[in-house]
Amino acid sequence: MRKLLLGLMLIVPLAACTTMTSQLPAALTARMDTNNPQLDRQAALNLINQYRTSQGLNMLTLDSGLQVKAQDATLEYAQNGNSQAATKPLNVPGETASLTSAGYATFADTFSGWRNSTKDSKVLLNPFASKAAIAVHYDANSTYGTYWVLGLAK
Repeated sequence: MRKLLLGLMLIVPLAACTTMTSQLPAALTARMDTNNPQLDRQAALNLINQYRTSQGLNMLTLDSGLQVKAQDATLEYAQNGNSQAATKPLNVPGETASLTSAGYATFADTFSGWRNSTKDSKVLLNPFASKAAIAVHYDANSTYGTYWVLGLAK
């Protein structure tokens, strides 16, 4: 009986992962490594909000002013490859944190990388954040191709 319970304890979490992956909206697995990628920012934010609410945190809302700065940051990131310099424009009043990533073709992969990084996960779970912006830029001639920026603000 004990072995059966132990076996179930190992299988059930794996089954949940499979179910979760298969239920992702197509917008989250759409490839952004194309010219003029069109990210469904609301679908991306919904995934972030699911993660935040599962940890007892508030949901975020998209912010158009922060979005402009995040989009500019992805262009800068693609051009110079320096994520820290690229996110300097996000340092607006009330800005609490930003995340960058490069090389992932889909938002689902990008989000998984952030969520599975202890440091980045803390940013996703910032309890002071209430606004967000999510941007992607593709440059076929750059080192990584696809560049992502997430900006969070109070």
